[in-house]
Amino acid sequence: MTLIEQIQQGESKTLELKAQLPRHDQIAKTVVAFANTSGGKLVIGVDDERQVVGLAEGDVLDLQDRVASIVFDRCAPAILPEIYSANVRGRLVLVVEVFRGNLLPYYLKAAGKNEGTYLRIGATNRRADFEHILELERQKRSQSFDEEVCREQALSELDLTPLMARFAERGKPLTEEKLRNLKLVQMEQGELWPTQGLMILLGRFPHVVMKCARFRGTDMSVFFD
Repeated sequence: MTLIEQIQQGESKTLELKAQLPRHDQIAKTVVAFANTSGGKLVIGVDDERQVVGLAEGDVLDLQDRVASIVFDRCAPAILPEIYSANVRGRLVLVVEVFRGNLLPYYLKAAGKNEGTYLRIGATNRRADFEHILELERQKRSQSFDEEVCREQALSELDLTPLMARFAERGKPLTEEKLRNLKLVQMEQGELWPTQGLMILLGRFPHVVMKCARFRGTDMSVFFD
């Protein structure tokens, strides 16, 4: 999709439009939110009506330097956006393109991680709560909640009989190797511990629910159902 086609569709999870350079904190929040979510573009030189008002050619280089300084000074860990000018319908706009980072979570330096982490929800930037921050940290480790070690109870204290019976019904013994392969247990400092997933299967976390979602295409940028 071309830049003008994106602009015509309006602001979204991956696009923000500004007629002029916004306040420094707004730029930093948008960049952080994009880096924590699905990436995106901040286009300066387009108004709220999706009209390309453009920027003066002499201002573009100065704006590029200012945006780069704002991102470097206010965002952590370091975010390296692509900042470039584009000709849209004969007028210059400045594009700040941010890619989803792998050093999650990103946040505003001045506010700190707990108060300065933002996510892109729809066409707005929302401050992340503690649970969302933990989820971003899990994503950085490429580890889901159910794979995390649960230290509330030792594995030896758990009754695995219900699971063993269900496996036996299928003619498959539930061995230690099988538990490891299914990531229901993990070894830490020479001792096997249950994971959150095992505790869920055993009914120890009644507050936990499972949710499924559908996304259009091959990534998670467009929520479908």
